[in-house]
Amino acid sequence: MILLIVNQLSLLEGEYNVYRFAVWNGLARPAWSSALAYIIFSCATGYGGIINSFLSHYVFNVLRKFTFGMYLVHVGMILVIIGNSRQGLLFNNRQLLLYFGEMCACSLPFALLVHLTFEAPLSSLKDYTSKGQKVLADKTN
Repeated sequence: MILLIVNQLSLLEGEYNVYRFAVWNGLARPAWSSALAYIIFSCATGYGGIINSFLSHYVFNVLRKFTFGMYLVHVGMILVIIGNSRQGLLFNNRQLLLYFGEMCACSLPFALLVHLTFEAPLSSLKDYTSKGQKVLADKTN
C-alpha cells in the first residue's frame, strides 16, 4: 500500500508518459483492493498482529455504530444541503472540504438519532430473544 502511495507521488514528477499513466490507471485500484483484502484476510485468520489489535480497539467499535448510521442518512443530507443552495456549485478542493465537513456535522446528529431509535432497541431485543431461546433449549435437553 505504501508503494502505491509513493508511486503516485513519483508520477507527478518528470515528464508525462502515456504508457506509464495507462499502466498506473489500470493497475492501481486492483492493487489497492488486493492489499486491503490481504489485511482483512490476515486479521480474520489471526495473523494480523499489531494491525489487528489496532483495528480491534474499543474506540473503533463505538465509531462503527455511528458511521453506519451516517452512511444511511448522508444521501438525504446531500439532497437537502445541495438542493437548498441558491447558486451554482464550485468544485474546488476548498469547497469540497467544506461540503464534506458540513455533511459530517449534519449527518452525525441524525446518525445518533437512528442508532438510538432503531439499532440499539432492536439489538437489545435480538439479544433478549436469543437468550430466551438458549434458556429454553437448555431446559428441553
